[in-house]
Amino acid sequence: MKQESLNQNSTNLTLAERCAAVQQEFYVGYYVFSSGIISPDKNADSVRSGIIVWKNPDEKAPVGKRALMVTLDREMKAWSDAHVELGGTDDADGRQNTLEILRRAAEKNIKVPAAEYCHGYNQNGVLAGEGFLPAKEQLMRMAGNYERIHQALVNVGEKGLYGIYISSTEYNKDRAWQVRIEKRQTHVYAKSYPGDYVRCFVAL
Repeated sequence: MKQESLNQNSTNLTLAERCAAVQQEFYVGYYVFSSGIISPDKNADSVRSGIIVWKNPDEKAPVGKRALMVTLDREMKAWSDAHVELGGTDDADGRQNTLEILRRAAEKNIKVPAAEYCHGYNQNGVLAGEGFLPAKEQLMRMAGNYERIHQALVNVGEKGLYGIYISSTEYNKDRAWQVRIEKRQTHVYAKSYPGDYVRCFVAL
């Protein structure tokens, strides 16, 4: 759900940098706002960017590796329009997968709608290039906190977390991994199938 544009004075900072500047704690199920505020209060600020789905237990983790946020919007996208391996080999690093998928897809002139959507995501304070298609294990981390995240989404009028979500982790040239979130189950599916959900992640 599109809210409002980012304040002009903050457009040169990533969301991760804005959160670091505010210096608040990350908690799963809390809302992240475009200003960098993190709060359990859905009305703590004007523009909600997403919801924390995982916190790094390493308190000394650098900016960009301290937490994972899921965006509010949910779309249906295919993984690819071709049966080719594109380098989405990492089970846990969706950002690296997304960048490699985009690089190889450009070389081969292949469309990769899910990765393209997440990399280009530019809404509610998230800058284009910050978002990525999550890896299989990152989706499983979100699934492990399903109830809290689902309720946080519903509380602000967004579509819930239930359903099957595609990951950036490939199984082979024809298939990729997906996760049924509410059941915490992994499966493989045809990359060309356009009927499963995508929600982008941002590393904070």
